[in-house]
Order: sequence, then C-alpha cells, then structure tokens
Amino acid sequence: MIKTASVPSEETVVGRLIRHYENAESLATSAVSSPRAVVAILVAIVALTLALYPAYVLATVGSFGFPLDDSWIYQHFARNLARYGSMVYNPGVPAAGATSILWVPIMALAYSLAIDPIIWTYICGAGAVLGLALASYAACLALFPERRGVAIVASIAIAADWRMAWSALSGMETALFTFVSIALLAAVARKMNSLIVGLIGGILVVARPEGLLLVSIVVASNLAIASAANPASRLIRVAGVLLGLGVALVPYFLLNWSLTGNWMPTTFYAKQALYAGASPSERITYLFDALRMLLIGPSANAIFAVGAPFAAYKAFVSRNWRQALPLTWAAALLIVYALRLPVSFQHGRYFMPLVPIAIMYSVAGTSDLLLIAKQHSYRALPVAFSVLAGIVVIVSWAIGARILATDIGIINSQQVQTARWIEANTPRESIIATHDIGALAYFSNRRIIDTTGLIDPDFIPVVHDSNATLTLAIAKGADYFAFFPDWYPRLTAQLKGQKVFQANGDYLNTLGFKSMVLYHLD
Repeated sequence: MIKTASVPSEETVVGRLIRHYENAESLATSAVSSPRAVVAILVAIVALTLALYPAYVLATVGSFGFPLDDSWIYQHFARNLARYGSMVYNPGVPAAGATSILWVPIMALAYSLAIDPIIWTYICGAGAVLGLALASYAACLALFPERRGVAIVASIAIAADWRMAWSALSGMETALFTFVSIALLAAVARKMNSLIVGLIGGILVVARPEGLLLVSIVVASNLAIASAANPASRLIRVAGVLLGLGVALVPYFLLNWSLTGNWMPTTFYAKQALYAGASPSERITYLFDALRMLLIGPSANAIFAVGAPFAAYKAFVSRNWRQALPLTWAAALLIVYALRLPVSFQHGRYFMPLVPIAIMYSVAGTSDLLLIAKQHSYRALPVAFSVLAGIVVIVSWAIGARILATDIGIINSQQVQTARWIEANTPRESIIATHDIGALAYFSNRRIIDTTGLIDPDFIPVVHDSNATLTLAIAKGADYFAFFPDWYPRLTAQLKGQKVFQANGDYLNTLGFKSMVLYHLD
C-alpha cells in the first residue's frame, strides 16, 4: 500500500500562523512592558524624526526653515527679547503679539547662547513631543487601568504621528501646548498633589490662552466632586489647584496688562475679529471637518478611528469621570473654536492638541472591538489589523516629511524671499505694512505695520475693510505694502502701477494661489 503524505489544510496553516503571531505578540509585549523599554522606544522614534525630517527638508528645499510665517513672529520676538530685554516687536514699542508668552523666552535662549535658532527650535519641539509621548503613556495607564498594551501602542502611535512631527518642527508652541495639556490630564487622572495640578494648569494657559478652558473644566470637576462625601478635603484640594494656578497666572496677566492694557495677548482678540463673520453653516461645517481631520486624517489614526466612538460611549455609559474629562475638553475646545475661530487651515494646527486624545481613545476602543472579535472566533482579524496598522503608521510618518518640506518651501519662496529683497533694495528707515509680519520683520530688519492687528490693535476694527486698512497704513507712515493678492483683491488692482517686486511662485502657484507682491506706496 502506498502511503500518501498528509497535507495540512488551509485552515490549519492559517491557525498555525495566528498562533505564531500571538506568541510573538506576547513576547513583544513582555519585552516592552517595562517603563525603561517604553522610554527607549519613544526616544528612538523622536530622535529618528529629528534626524530624518530636517534632512529631507534640506535635500528637497535646499535650506531649513519653518512651515508657518507665525513661526518667524516668535523668532523676531525672541531675538528682540535677547537684544533689548523686553517684549517688543518694533524696537521701543512694547507688544503682546506673541500668542504664547512662554514660548518666546525658550526661543530667546538660542540668541543669548549663540545657538542656531532654527536647530534650537527643532530640538525644543522634538523635546516637547517626547514629553508628550511620555505623558500620553502615563495618562493612558491612569485612564485605562491594567491595559498597559493600550498605553504602549497609543504612546508609540502619538510619537510617530506625522502631525506631531510637523508640530515639533513647525517653530510654533503647538507641541509644547499639547504636551502640557496631556500632562495636566494625566496629573488629574492620577490624583496628583493639587498644587502641582494647579501649577501645570497655569503653565498651560501661559503656553496658550486656550488652556484656560481646560483649567476651568478641571476646577469645575473638582468642585463637583467636592459636593460629595468629605467636602472639606475636596474643597482644600480645589484651593490647592487655585493657588497653583495663581503662581503662574498672576504674573502672566500683569505682564499682558502692562504691555497692552488687556489681560490676554493681542492675538487673542485679533484672530477672533478676523474670523468673526463666519456663518452658522460654516461653523457647523468646521466641526465636522475638525472631527474628520482628528479621526481620519490624512493620518495613521484612520486605521483606529472606529474605536474612538466606542471608547467614548463606554466612558459616558459607565459614568467614568476620569475617562470623560479628556473627551469633555476635546468637545469644549472644538465648540469654542467653532464659535470664535472656525478655521482648520495648516493641517488643523489649532486643534492638533486634541490629536493625542483622539489616538488614545481610538486605540483603546479598537482594542476592545478586536477582543470582542477574537472571542467570537475571528482570530485572524486582530492579526491582520495589527500588521496593517503598523504599515499605515510607518507610511504616514514618511509622508509627513514631504508635507513639512512643501510647507517650508512655500514660506521660504514667499515671505522669506520678499523680506530679503526688502532688506537689499529699500532704505533702512523704510516702514513695511503687511498681513504676514513674521519673516518680513525677521529678515528685512525694517519697522513693521501689522494690518491684521496682532501687534497693532488699531487695525482690528477695520480688518475686513481693505480700503480702510490701506488708509490707516498710510496714516501710520507705511512706505511699502506687502500682501498676497488673494487677501486684498481690490487693492491689487488699485496699486497695480506701484508694484516693485513679486515673489517666486513655484510652490504656491501649484496650489492655485498668487505669489506675494510688494507695492511702493507713493
């Protein structure tokens, strides 16, 4: 009799693959379960970003830079702080035009210590993202107890998210604000000392005024709990939080008041005025657009997005106030932005601080759903999903470098190029009016008139009237007016014969916009 070799069925082969994967997954989870291993992985991811993203920018754009003109506003404030020892934009004129007063002195260290300011800013931003990833790990452990795997995956996904990499190298305070906000949520969830919680909250507000919203939610939640058992100890905790807040916020408010006569930076009022005319439909559209960008992207979080609503549902149904607090903060911030600043440009940088929350809850919810699938004999689904998620995270991270390079290329070819032309071709005493004051002030070394009111509140009432803006700029002594034609189409025709320079449009024209133009105001 001839014996035939037994051929394993397809199901058996798949089953073996699944078992091998589950064993490997168990070993991997055990290997990185120690805090040191997690820290090492997060440091490696951030270090890789800090090394490769700028290298790609240098190779494609030809020089370093920032993806936003606002980044150069911070650099100009920082350089002047190092030079003059005070918050001034134009020498001798106090100004509170920096949204984050905390970010300015951090940037000023580069000028005081003679360090390359761009490299220093990149390092500070990367450090903030590393702190964010670590704070996210701690927050996950507190929000989702006994689910270390969720904390590990979420913190790695946050460190590798291209939006966090972009914010780290953007030159803005976004990464710092995001880090401190998650640190505050972690401190509250872990029931840390109330004085420390208040101090972190105060630092958050100094990092960005929007932090006052999260601080208010934290104080309100403590007051609500104080009405329960043992109200005396709870009220003492609230008092500790308020004391910690006062340590940071009293000097902050007094500084703003001494500079402008307002409690908040002028940008707090100017940007709201700029977008005050949005219609109700535009505000609703903004909310849906913000949710889409947070949960779907373009980002790797899209692979986990289905889990976020499930995790949010579980948090509110179970009345878990710890898990509900970050969600409340996210919802409140989006609603406030929809009412006061309904814009999602520059990859949604205003609500980027909510990205880590979206990732944490997406990973937690997806983990629950995959566990349910596994219990119903869909063992292959978690395997396939994990492999796909890893691929998507890596690809998304790589695409982020190209996005950053394109953004930097636009700024370098528009505002920076125009500023360098002004510096080389206009009298030293020339006064430049513009709606983008960052690079033009930094590279031209000329006195600047800000037509959007960030450093000059006089323009806030006329920000939507181009003729009144031009009249006021001339009255303030402007010799030149630099702007994008899409901003002031009427003035483009009116000043046509007075054009003296137009920037190269290789990057910007492909997006359907016209290049920056400089007009001599005769």
